[in-house]
Amino acid sequence: MSSPLYQLLARLHWSDREREIASLLRAHWPDLTGHSRILDVGCGPGWLARTATSLGMAYLGVDPSPPDGDSRFRRGTARDVAGSIGPDDIVVLNGVAHHLDDAEFKDATLACMAAKGLIICDHARDHATSTLSRLMQRLDRGRHVRDLDRLLDTHGMRCLETRRFPIRLGGIAVWDYVATAFKPEQK
Repeated sequence: MSSPLYQLLARLHWSDREREIASLLRAHWPDLTGHSRILDVGCGPGWLARTATSLGMAYLGVDPSPPDGDSRFRRGTARDVAGSIGPDDIVVLNGVAHHLDDAEFKDATLACMAAKGLIICDHARDHATSTLSRLMQRLDRGRHVRDLDRLLDTHGMRCLETRRFPIRLGGIAVWDYVATAFKPEQK
């Protein structure tokens, strides 16, 4: 698990990200109940498990330091999920893409070709990104914040929808974020 400060900051801006991810899931995969599963790559404490349950989905969180003693979590990295992805899975990279170098990001998104879909929720960086957001991106421990067009260029995936939204702390828009739903081109 990450540091207590990181956990506090993540908790402060969690609801904005969770809301956008859940909304994309409902909008693009209305038949989620039954066999569908959220495969949460870089799950941290596994907060998306609650979202999965509310949507009638199963949940598997993968993280280098997952919560102990819970069968819904597995130790691993983005590169380790390829063998775990099933045809009814929606893979979620929530605040993870900026931690992956280009090769890791490409491997992770290519592995998602076996899934029903992919949602990437991460920093947005383009001409409209605020100065404060750019500062926060530089201070983030992730070193691979991509320009938005590069983030959305996922080989073999068709973009279904992109939603840009602010992460607010104390009512102030601090980070520019984006949530995007993708579907494999062959499905």
